[in-house]
Amino acid sequence: MNTLFYDGNCPVCIKNKRILQKYDTHQTLQFLDIHDTEAIQRFPEIDTNRAAGKIHLIDHKGQLKVGMDALRAAYALVDRGYWLNWTNWPIIRPIADQLYILVARNRQRISHWLQLKKDP
Repeated sequence: MNTLFYDGNCPVCIKNKRILQKYDTHQTLQFLDIHDTEAIQRFPEIDTNRAAGKIHLIDHKGQLKVGMDALRAAYALVDRGYWLNWTNWPIIRPIADQLYILVARNRQRISHWLQLKKDP
């Protein structure tokens, strides 16, 4: 099983999770809120402080992917990898990776601008 760790206090993260769930017709992803302290204990390799700032994914082989690499892998798992494949092009990759960091750091502000809400 592939496990995607997301910040359940982040509306941008929740929106992304919902998109992935919509296309996960083969049930290839398990979603785990990093604030679920009981469930997160099963994954000692996940630092919740670090995971609060960047999306994390542990694939079925046990490999940890973080940030844009995690997003690329997650979308590929739900057959939507082509949405992000262009972010892996040599000239684009460093820009996309830095843009991800910028969005991750400002995700609460972006959530407010986009009027996204957390789960009730």
